[in-house]
Amino acid sequence: MLIRVVVERIENDGFRAKGEEPYAITAEGASREESLRKLRERLESRLGDGTPLELIEVNPSHPWAKFAGTLRDDSLFDAWQEAMREYRRKKDEEPDIA
Repeated sequence: MLIRVVVERIENDGFRAKGEEPYAITAEGASREESLRKLRERLESRLGDGTPLELIEVNPSHPWAKFAGTLRDDSLFDAWQEAMREYRRKKDEEPDIA
């Protein structure tokens, strides 16, 4: 079951995790992780009938997505590409071992 959750910063360097209907529950914690953990605990206790809560997806994008394509501006990018090509050439020249 996926439940859309919003995590927002609140006063005193805390965070609040909030779920949408039909699970409009909030939980606060000192960190994003703590607020999500507490929200999960409250949701699990509310479901109480044994219905498992499998996943809370906060950000559907991959955590490394913001770095995609940034190497092209790096001065080592061309050297890295050439090193990969050279390695591949060497591997392709090696005899197959069965």
